[in-house]
Amino acid sequence: MQHTRRATVAALLLVLIAAAPQASRAATAVQPAQSFAAATDTAGQRTDGLTYRVIGGGASPTEAVEIWLRCPANGYDGQHPGIARLAALSIVESKAHGFSIRDIARDNGGAVAIQVFPAATEIGIVVPAYLAGAAQEALLSDVLHPQLDDAAFKDGKLRLAEELAIAATQPDNQLGERLFGVMFSGGPYSSSTYGSATDIASATIGETQSFASQAYLPSNAIAASAGLGGSDALGEIVTSGSSAGATSPAPSGPRLPASTLRTTFAPATLPSGVTHGVSAVALGWPGPAISDERAATAMDFLSDYLMSETTGTVTKALTAAQPNSQFDGQFITLENPGIMFAGIWGEDLDRQAAVDMIRAAAKRVVDAQLSDAEFARAELAYRTHLLHDMSTPQSLADNLGWYFAQGAAAYTPAALMLGNGDYLSSADSLTPAYVHDIARRYLTAEPAMVTLPETNGSVAFRAGMTEGADVSRPIQRFFKGL
Repeated sequence: MQHTRRATVAALLLVLIAAAPQASRAATAVQPAQSFAAATDTAGQRTDGLTYRVIGGGASPTEAVEIWLRCPANGYDGQHPGIARLAALSIVESKAHGFSIRDIARDNGGAVAIQVFPAATEIGIVVPAYLAGAAQEALLSDVLHPQLDDAAFKDGKLRLAEELAIAATQPDNQLGERLFGVMFSGGPYSSSTYGSATDIASATIGETQSFASQAYLPSNAIAASAGLGGSDALGEIVTSGSSAGATSPAPSGPRLPASTLRTTFAPATLPSGVTHGVSAVALGWPGPAISDERAATAMDFLSDYLMSETTGTVTKALTAAQPNSQFDGQFITLENPGIMFAGIWGEDLDRQAAVDMIRAAAKRVVDAQLSDAEFARAELAYRTHLLHDMSTPQSLADNLGWYFAQGAAAYTPAALMLGNGDYLSSADSLTPAYVHDIARRYLTAEPAMVTLPETNGSVAFRAGMTEGADVSRPIQRFFKGL
């Protein structure tokens, strides 16, 4: 069985993280987490409302430069599924300022990164560290002052059509979007971030530009950057902010539409026994909102204990019983509420047996508190896995952007790496009794469930498919992402 959480790791950075605590004890006797704080960490807000956070340092000779925006994937009226993705794909192609973001990446050995979630969009670029300032300048100019031209819009439509076709072959993508559609009504979480072929065909440049003008505002965004070029990226953020001049107050866009958690979920019927071909099933339990930081952190701990790639109790059980399947499980931290997600797909999958195993593992943490020894082992694994998930400039910048998009920029697991912050305080406060209480509070209820049978149409699910260009890559939370 394969686990799908992203495992891209800068090995040298992990060595530094692992070695630094021992060095700090010998030389300065500070706490282990503080030993990585030699990296620069600068956060603030410009007069135009743009939030920024830049973490400089690490071992990779690159800089991840990203802008994250709080905006609905289906438009502010909820009637345009996929419009946020279309806008992002078009913006990186636009040459309104002489060259496109994709030009910068192609000409300088970089890579464009686009992620679109129901209530957040990220446009980023990973470049050699010495180009951090220039990349930051281009992103600030093109993303926060978007101007779409006909050629860029046509390219955006073509790329979105390609992404839609690829997503249709990926059971994990289908599971995530369908599960959210079952669990939420109204707002951005109730519809697809890709839209349909009809939505793509009917989209116009005018409505896409109008959406971008509402969503792509400095007051609605964070510039998140990480890597060896951090000082240059920060300098560009500050300099361009000064030249833009102060606005009082900073203009703000429309309020992000709300999605409502349903009180009951539509039932799903599973066949008994093995289903030939590729099939899939996912469960989702509503969890705490991000505002309850300690409870959300406890759900992170439980997610790791149950579903981590190497040590999760669910993962181990499914690996032994369903060797031809792939599994992804995580607590998806959201503004309100978070979702504990567990999905499995593959050839010759016994969906009922898989569901029974997932639910049995959840019931065990509900029924009995972890022993002190087991909790200590699980806590070490949980912290190690979080550091693993932030071991590249891109994954670290992703982390900063995601939590801003959820309305809690200060609450990010980057605190574990830097040695201070809200997330670290919450993680330090966890106890076996408290984690058990959270498990009983949130994992006792009947979960939502979606299932996907084998496909006999023109597009079939393909187990183990790799991602194409610009298809949303997993991040630490939400198909993280997703």
